[in-house]
Amino acid sequence: MKSIDSIYKNFIQSGHQFSDNEILLKFQFKILNMMLLVTTVFSFVFATLSFLGVNDIGMIHASMNYILSALVLFLLFKLRTSKSLYNKISYFAYTFTFINFVSALFFVPGDEFRIIWFYLLIMAVYINGHFKIANIISILSIIIILLANIFYELHISENAIFTSTIGIFILSLMMRSYSKKIYDLDNEVLKHHSYTVENLEHIIEEEIEKRKKHEHLFMEQSRQAQMGEMISMIAHQWRQPLASISATSIDMQIKIELDKFDLNDEDKKYFTNSCSQIDLLVHTLTTTIDDFRNFHKQDKTLVEITFEEIVNKSLNIIKASLNSDNVNISTEFKTDKKIQMFDNEMTQVILNILKNSQDNFQEKKTQDPYIKIVTEDNTISISDNGGGIENDILNKIFDPYFSTKSKKNGTGLGLYMSKIIVEEHLGGKLRVTNTEEGVCFKIEI
Repeated sequence: MKSIDSIYKNFIQSGHQFSDNEILLKFQFKILNMMLLVTTVFSFVFATLSFLGVNDIGMIHASMNYILSALVLFLLFKLRTSKSLYNKISYFAYTFTFINFVSALFFVPGDEFRIIWFYLLIMAVYINGHFKIANIISILSIIIILLANIFYELHISENAIFTSTIGIFILSLMMRSYSKKIYDLDNEVLKHHSYTVENLEHIIEEEIEKRKKHEHLFMEQSRQAQMGEMISMIAHQWRQPLASISATSIDMQIKIELDKFDLNDEDKKYFTNSCSQIDLLVHTLTTTIDDFRNFHKQDKTLVEITFEEIVNKSLNIIKASLNSDNVNISTEFKTDKKIQMFDNEMTQVILNILKNSQDNFQEKKTQDPYIKIVTEDNTISISDNGGGIENDILNKIFDPYFSTKSKKNGTGLGLYMSKIIVEEHLGGKLRVTNTEEGVCFKIEI
């Protein structure tokens, strides 16, 4: 049974495969193939029966039936070569069949019901969706029947001729209306199906892209966590030597104050100032390593903190590096409002922006580079004089793995992660615009 079904399906579809968007074409192929098959078989059978004397349709029309049977059989096999031939083969099939029915009208006077063949052809053409061709066949059928009745003896009563032509007209109107509604409905279904498929593909693409972004973020956070653990170990190793240096400095200061050394006033002042400088450096080193360690902590605790504290915390980490590149930093704090945020993540955002400016200064060899940081109400603005970003790539700088830096300096993840942190973790906005001298990043929380 399965083999028979497979053979039937192969025949009815002319051996072609149809996609989900070709449901209508698949249906049309089925109708056309059935029409061609029926025409081939019945034309051959009627012609053969006529030659055997069983059902005399005349020598001329019997020959026409054999010719039609051969031509339609050829079209049946030709249709299997390409789906694109569907319309041409349909038109040929309609033409050959119509000519054969006209032949029956003139050369088979013994068949009083031969006009019914025009009905069948018109119905088949309408069902196949060729409305214009069906209209033409309907009009030609009516004209030929009426003219033949006037100039040729059809052996059909006047009432039958009148009823037949009116019937063709009514059938055409009904079939056109019905078939058009069916095709319009089918087109709507196809459009809806196409929209659903496209929409589904779009949703899948968005989900894949979102998954990739989360994977990138997770990898970067894992790297940050590993770095945090490493810095914590470094901090642990640094504390003892720093504590020893601090203790030694304090001991020297006490001994100097107690005149344990034979120093004149000038030397005493020099050594006292040097010990104070050592204490300051030790404190700076301790604070810096604590800032690095806290920065890389993967805590997700919201804290109330001012923008000024966040900016200063960030500058404590990167200021020495910026100073070594002669980058002038100016700050303008116009608000002391406390805002709830993840301070370490916000610090990371500011550091990413500052580091981007620094790298840009180095690559462009900017003269007298400067960075200006301004805070007001719920925003932090960070601008520089690095020449800005080309307008055609300005909207791409937050894309993952997109970088304006050289390969050795950029991974394309810094600004992408910054936007994720500000907009998804903190519910804010991170925007960038070009200025007259450079670029300005604006963080709004």
